[in-house]
Amino acid sequence: MLPGTLENLGWVEIRAGNVAKAREDLMQALAGYRSQQVAPLGTLALLSILEARSGRQETALEWIGILRAHPTLYPGAIEFLLSVHWDEITAGLTPAQVEAALARGAERSLHDLLRDLETQGEEVGAAGA
Repeated sequence: MLPGTLENLGWVEIRAGNVAKAREDLMQALAGYRSQQVAPLGTLALLSILEARSGRQETALEWIGILRAHPTLYPGAIEFLLSVHWDEITAGLTPAQVEAALARGAERSLHDLLRDLETQGEEVGAAGA
């Protein structure tokens, strides 16, 4: 299946609350985009939602900081995906914590995040990981 289709299915699964299936679809999309040498910004945005749902909101926000700092032709697509889940991503954090996590992410590269995700594999977005 095409990475874009898997990404869309992943978001549907997130919205339906099917975290395991969402993670599976998104990790397959990530691999597909990587094989095409495409920056998978939408997929990473959706994976950040899974990270937040797993209790790692600051990590999710750091990833979002990376995404926001990365050049893209249409940042509105990423922001749309995130806006639907923003309260969930920032739950329990102060505005200062949110800004600090975003700033930490902005200092990192997309390449660093992708390398980290490749080593984490099934732990990405998994509860208790």
